[in-house]
Amino acid sequence: MTEWKIVTDSGSAIRTLPTNKNIKFDVAPLTIRLGEQEFVDDAQLDLENFVQTMHEAKEKSSSACPSPDVYAQHFEGANKIICFTITGQLSGSFNSARIGATLAQEKNNSLDIYIHDSRSAGGEMDLLIHKAVELIEENPNQSIEELAQKIQAYHENTHVAIMLESVKNLANNGRVSKLISAVIGMMGIRLIGTRTNEGTIELNHKVRGQARGIRAMVDDMVKNGYRGGRIYLNHILCESLAQEVSDEITKLFPEADIHINCGSALCSFYAETNGIIIGYETI
Repeated sequence: MTEWKIVTDSGSAIRTLPTNKNIKFDVAPLTIRLGEQEFVDDAQLDLENFVQTMHEAKEKSSSACPSPDVYAQHFEGANKIICFTITGQLSGSFNSARIGATLAQEKNNSLDIYIHDSRSAGGEMDLLIHKAVELIEENPNQSIEELAQKIQAYHENTHVAIMLESVKNLANNGRVSKLISAVIGMMGIRLIGTRTNEGTIELNHKVRGQARGIRAMVDDMVKNGYRGGRIYLNHILCESLAQEVSDEITKLFPEADIHINCGSALCSFYAETNGIIIGYETI
């Protein structure tokens, strides 16, 4: 049996990891219902079709986290498992994973499982997952408790920056006010935000125009402690915009380690088209 396994829900954009015989990797996908259609947020999902269907949907849309039984199945196949979930303030995934861990350990009491609430989504989850890989590779013999402490310490020095062109689904699901949703849809306004320490969305600025939005987002990153470290930049079907954001960052920090990926369907559901979610280090 492989010693280590990393599990994530589909709040992360990561679907595969570089081959490592000591680490297994698995994704527990959320499902998203758009009217009568249900989409499983896995590697087979056609994101462009999903986003188009999302924009055309007239009925209420929602997301559902993996069940505890599904998580318990994903916790098989290794001795030590670390699991990352989207913020518990946005989804029940964290609580479901904790129950799933209990179920898995009742079946096999030799399992060591740690569930980590990212208090975030998208790029910040990607940062945490890749850090876990590095830490395991550095010391495969460490305990799950030792790895958990290192991840918690690293998480104290990561953050997220968000730029949104629409918050319709966030408003429809009670995450932001419908008044804000109405305003952002007018006159090219972008919302610039981050997360709170508790894992809720905090919208800091309303900026008119894409260029100003990019500058405001990067300014916020610098104010929050970014100094040129690693970045995972998730975009929602807007690779050229993501490149513009990357270029703005490298003007200030030429040595910045920036990784650009298309976001998951779950992040697309909440961030919507032209949304940007950046996970970054503040160390």
